[in-house]
Amino acid sequence: MKHAIWLLLILCVLGCLRSVVPLPRALDVPAPKTWEAGETAPGVVTDSWWKTLGDPDLEAIIQEAVRNNRGLRAAAARLETALIQAQIAHAGSLPTAGFSLNGNRRRQNFIGFPIPGSENRVLSTTFNNLGASFDVNWEADLWGRIRSAETEAQVLAEVQEAGLAAARLSIAAQTAKSWFASAEAELQLQLARETVESYETSARWIRNRFEAGLRPALDLRLILSELSGAEALISERKEQQARVVRQIEVLAGRYPSGRLRGSDLLPRLTTPVPAGLPPQLLDRRPDLIAAQKRLLAAEYRVAQAQTELYPRLNLTATGGTSTKSLLDLLNGDFSVWSLLGNLTQPLFQGGRLRRQVETAESVSQEHLENYASAVLQAFAEVESALAAESELNQQLDDLEESASQAEAALSLARDRYRQGLSDVLQVLITQRRVFSSRSQVLALRRSLLDNRINLHLALGGGFNQTRGVQPGTPNP
Repeated sequence: MKHAIWLLLILCVLGCLRSVVPLPRALDVPAPKTWEAGETAPGVVTDSWWKTLGDPDLEAIIQEAVRNNRGLRAAAARLETALIQAQIAHAGSLPTAGFSLNGNRRRQNFIGFPIPGSENRVLSTTFNNLGASFDVNWEADLWGRIRSAETEAQVLAEVQEAGLAAARLSIAAQTAKSWFASAEAELQLQLARETVESYETSARWIRNRFEAGLRPALDLRLILSELSGAEALISERKEQQARVVRQIEVLAGRYPSGRLRGSDLLPRLTTPVPAGLPPQLLDRRPDLIAAQKRLLAAEYRVAQAQTELYPRLNLTATGGTSTKSLLDLLNGDFSVWSLLGNLTQPLFQGGRLRRQVETAESVSQEHLENYASAVLQAFAEVESALAAESELNQQLDDLEESASQAEAALSLARDRYRQGLSDVLQVLITQRRVFSSRSQVLALRRSLLDNRINLHLALGGGFNQTRGVQPGTPNP
């Protein structure tokens, strides 16, 4: 008996100490030492990247969105659920205990034992039994099955943590883009109003020349048509601005009343971004961290499937009292106890357990390939944003030069028209080209800001990684 007890104690200690920890799998993805496309500045990736965009009012609306956005609150709730699930998984490694109080009353007949003096009566007796017991049950985690499930739950909680960081970064980027979209809409509205004023000026002196008999009615009809089109554009720009403002309000958790006062700044970015090194991207981007954690969780599921092939040891201890009288429940003379050890080993399952291991390994391989694909996509996003920035800057320079030449051409066309050397079509075509070029300049300046935001998003800027729970340790 003593040898059996010592054996059980040794198995318990082994169950406490041993856990299956998967080995990290190598990621076969080529990564250059430096970025290939575009120009980058030395230094680390900026966390508060929105401060580098040149709009002092942007930070306040981003902070409001991060604080009040409903989608972020939902992501935070998912993280809280995952943390609770990790705590539940940790409880599986602890003993379970319960207290029970029971009682029964039973009558038993003794057939064949007649009572003397009465042949019609049967001998019977009534039993009362009352009991109180305290039960403890514990599974010795000999092969780390419970520990693997616990660590898997902790890793999945870290997946949700990374997901919350990714959502926070995405909301900040969406807010910044909408903020600059509002600024562009405001500037486009101002340009539309300037266009109307310009056409009104042209319409007045063309009308004067028509009334003086110097120009035909066709000239007046053409300029009035352009004026009406420009006035319609004002309404379109107002609608675009109101729609973007309401989008910002929703991102910030406000009611979409359209009363938010946006900005009219589209800053020109002249300095490159500190982009760090490509290998650092794996530890900085929250979506890559989440993919890495999913792979690790899948490895722990493989470990769990493997431990199902091995024996399980359950220990059950019960202590209490059993008596006929309620007053004797607390009397130690009526105490009873039992100790039970149960060791089970699966022998034949028709290959089910082996197939479960193979299934878990296939799922793990799938997560590995998804992780590698996400890493390549992340590299592509950074390289594309770096390459696009230089190209967009060159386009902006060319468009600004085009707008400048168009304004000079408009001045010449108006002079020639007044002198009777050209018709009104030359004035209208040149005037339309001026405002089209200026509108394209505004759109391109916003595209440059959007691309810079995409670059910060691709670099994982603003995500301060907090190292998650280490494998094999309980979640704090």
